[in-house]
Amino acid sequence: MDRSLSETSVTLTSLDGSGASLVRHVRDLALDRINVQLDIDVDINPDNAESLSQFWLQRAVQVANFYLEHYRTVARSPFVRKISRRWHPIEKRFAVNVPHTATWFDLENGSPLKVFNGFNAVLSSGAISSPETGFVAVAALRDSMAGGVEPPLSVALLVDAEAAVHVLSLREATLYMATAAEVAVKRYVSDRGEDSNPDVRSALKRAGESFAKRHLDLVPEILDGNTFSGENPAMFSLVEQMYRQRNDLMHGGAFGGDIESMSEADRQELVWSWLVATWSAVDWIASLLDSGESSSDDN
Repeated sequence: MDRSLSETSVTLTSLDGSGASLVRHVRDLALDRINVQLDIDVDINPDNAESLSQFWLQRAVQVANFYLEHYRTVARSPFVRKISRRWHPIEKRFAVNVPHTATWFDLENGSPLKVFNGFNAVLSSGAISSPETGFVAVAALRDSMAGGVEPPLSVALLVDAEAAVHVLSLREATLYMATAAEVAVKRYVSDRGEDSNPDVRSALKRAGESFAKRHLDLVPEILDGNTFSGENPAMFSLVEQMYRQRNDLMHGGAFGGDIESMSEADRQELVWSWLVATWSAVDWIASLLDSGESSSDDN
């Protein structure tokens, strides 16, 4: 905590003339930094120093965030924030967005380890997020707003899913994706006026079939004679994988299989591939709905 903040105090004085007062020092109530110490065995040389320092910096942040996430949920306080990190899917790297210091020492004798170009410590003011904010044709934006209603929920959920992947909230991102696909199919059925179609209702409840098979194959095959697995088998397979993990999250609160044991970067890329596949599925369902509306207009 910096000196000015640590020396700040707040005095509450009674207005009834009794002279009673209560003094609270900020340093007794506020925590503005966390110190993480990692004891590790590594072989440091000029060729691997930078990659090692980045790897263990990310590990230290993971440890701190594990503590903060538990504190946040136990206290039930949304105002406790984790250390902000972002993942760049194009560059495939992580960035720490808050000021931080990394210092390396030899545990045997306390001597500094010159990991950072001849120095044993580095101070960073934190990365500044400068993401692509997108672009859109004015006509498309006008068409979207023309009905005076909220944007499609399935699309909004996928935008939220992408935001969650960028900030490493992979469980939340997966739930957003799964919900987006389900919402898209339900809208497809509803807008076609097929909610009461017994074949559709039976397909959605068919035992022994995966969610992706029921929603993206069986239902579209009934209504349009098309299947997502036939249209794009690779994307269909990823959506199926995503939904299996969604079920593991819903029942156990964690990813299943070997996903938790994957490297953080590999896990990010896997969930990103699910997002790409879910976008593909939702866009495909929307194209079926549009084609059906066009056919109706022609008739």
